[in-house]
Amino acid sequence: MSTETTFAGPQDPNTGGRTFFGHPRGLSTLFFTEMWERFSYYGMRALLTLFMTAAT
Repeated sequence: MSTETTFAGPQDPNTGGRTFFGHPRGLSTLFFTEMWERFSYYGMRALLTLFMTAAT
């Protein structure tokens, strides 16, 4: 009964790992999530301003 453990180690982007402009793929997901969050935040602020000025 033997147990074999292999460790892949960190992937170097120069060895064929999946990258997004030289950065890890998860960073692109983080960037686009943050971009859409900011888009909704400023959109809601604009709508709130319009709502508050039209209500008076």
